[in-house]
Amino acid sequence: MSHVSSAHEAPLDIIREQPALLLDLLRLAGDPTADEKLTTELVDPEITVPSAHRADLVSILVDSRRATRRVVIVEVQRVRLAKKVRAWALYLAYLGVKHNGAPVTLLVVALNRRVAHWAREPRSLGTLRFTPLVIGPDDLPELQPDWATDLPLARATLEKVLEAYGMSALQLIFNEGKAAGQAEGKADTLLRQLRRRGFEVDGATEQRVRASTKVAELDAWLDRVIDAARLEDVFA
Repeated sequence: MSHVSSAHEAPLDIIREQPALLLDLLRLAGDPTADEKLTTELVDPEITVPSAHRADLVSILVDSRRATRRVVIVEVQRVRLAKKVRAWALYLAYLGVKHNGAPVTLLVVALNRRVAHWAREPRSLGTLRFTPLVIGPDDLPELQPDWATDLPLARATLEKVLEAYGMSALQLIFNEGKAAGQAEGKADTLLRQLRRRGFEVDGATEQRVRASTKVAELDAWLDRVIDAARLEDVFA
């Protein structure tokens, strides 16, 4: 498993191991209804219309009679991505219909501050309007250094995660968030320099640049901007 995928999966694996933690994360994100006496159940996150999409994690919150009271979507986000907003809207609409009109909450775990700020923006797509709940780096320190005891996450579960990843799951999140922030900053600089050189930066080129999370690759492209005669020379 790569470092990037480990960082993405770490918070999801913790929730899968101990679904009740999701209620604490909702409270941490400022959800005023998370204090209700509900039970967390994970469900299949695959969404099959209009084409195959898969949320990172989907859970239903049920009451003592096992009636679905809420649906929660958890998305781990490393970079800002416009097309992800459309996917989120699809998830919200589809799951609301699938679960007979139950309220659907989108909870985004953002791995750096810029992504957290972007994710918190109110969204609208057609008549659908939504504002994600977001947990970013500025929210996570509340869980340290005693986050394993402050929240109902069993120490045994934490030990499994530490053994699997070789370091603290939160450390993975922060390390990945730092790398993602560096890559995003370099991507912004590269796009600005390309335009200053007079190159035509179309949507496909911008998407390619922003999709790169490898700092070394972005540095190489930045080095080539100075002497490149054509746009193609930068990415050769």
